[in-house]
Amino acid sequence: MNDERTENMSFHVGIMEPKDAPGLVELFRAVYGDNYPIKEVYDPEYLVAHQEKREMYHIIARDPKGKVAGHLALFHTSAPFAGIWELGHGMVLPECRNLNLNRAMTEYAHLKLVPELGIEQVWGEAVTNHIYMQKTILHLGAGVYETGIEIDLMPRSSYEKERGVAGRVSAVLTFTTLKAKAQRLFLPGVYDEVIRHIYRSAPVDFGHTCLEADGSARAEGPSSLRSTLTEAAGVYRVVLLRIGADIRERMAQTEKEMIDQGAVVFQVFVRLTDPLAGVAVEALRACGYFFGGLLPRWFDDDGVLLQKIVQEPNFKGIQLYSEAAAGLLEFIRADRDEANRQMSLGN
Repeated sequence: MNDERTENMSFHVGIMEPKDAPGLVELFRAVYGDNYPIKEVYDPEYLVAHQEKREMYHIIARDPKGKVAGHLALFHTSAPFAGIWELGHGMVLPECRNLNLNRAMTEYAHLKLVPELGIEQVWGEAVTNHIYMQKTILHLGAGVYETGIEIDLMPRSSYEKERGVAGRVSAVLTFTTLKAKAQRLFLPGVYDEVIRHIYRSAPVDFGHTCLEADGSARAEGPSSLRSTLTEAAGVYRVVLLRIGADIRERMAQTEKEMIDQGAVVFQVFVRLTDPLAGVAVEALRACGYFFGGLLPRWFDDDGVLLQKIVQEPNFKGIQLYSEAAAGLLEFIRADRDEANRQMSLGN
C-alpha cells in the first residue's frame, strides 16, 4: 500500500507507519484537545498495535517535512457483522485545511484500500456541525448513499478547542455497498415508506423482497440484548438479538440504570429479517424511540436504528449538505414528535 500524492503535489497520503503514531496523537490534540471521546487515540502504542492486528487502518496525510497533517481511519465497527467496516475519525490540521486533504484520504480509502482488503460494506458518520465531510463523501462517486441521521451523537466538549458549538453534534449515516445481499425483509408499517424510499434512492440493486411486518404479532419469552456504553460520549447502544415479550419493560429499566451512569443518547438496533421487527419497533416507539436510519448489512442482514435523546435535541445546530439528508431530518423530527405523543398517552 504505497503513498500517493495529493493534487497540490506537496502532501503524501498513505497508511500510518509506527514512526507516525506520536504525530497522529498530536493531530488529535490539535483538533480536539484532550476531549475526544475515545481516549485510546492519545496512546501511540495503542494506535500502532491496533493497526498491526488489522483491526484499524490509519490513513494519514503527511506534509513535505513528514508531519502528520490529516487522518482518516478504516476500522472494524461495533456492528454484529464482522464484515462491515467503518470509515471515520477524520480530521485535518487547521492550517492545512482547504487543501483537499480530506478528499485525498477518502479517495485513498474507497478506491485503493477497500478494494485491496476485499471489504463488502463500508459505513460512516459525517458530522453536521459543518457540511465539509458530507460533501466530500457524496462527491466521491463510489456509490455512497445516505440512510439516516444519528441525533446528538457527539458531546459538545469534543468541539470546544477550535470552534465551539451550541450543543451536541449529530451525524449523517452514510453507506457504501460493494456487495449486496438479497434478503426477505419485514418492514415495520410506520417506517415502510421511508425505508423503501432509501432503498430506491441508493445506487445499488439490493434484490430484496420487502414484506410488511406485523406490529401486533405475539412475541414470547425474554428478550436478548447486547449493549455498550461510551461514557465519554454519553451514548448507550443496544443490539436487539432476540425480540421477546418483555422488550418494553427491559428497555425502560435499562434506561433508568444508564441515565444514572451518564447516558443521554440511546440507540437500539433491530434486525429487519426478523418477522417480529414490527413488534420491537412498536414497543420502542411506545417508550419514546424514533427513527434513526436504515442499516444495510448491519447484522449481515439489514437493520434499522431507533434512537431516543434524554434532553431536547440540538436540531438548530444541524447543518446538512444534501436534499436527501434534509428530507430524512424532516421525517425524523416528525417521528420523534409522534413517538413522544404516544409515550405520553401510554403513561
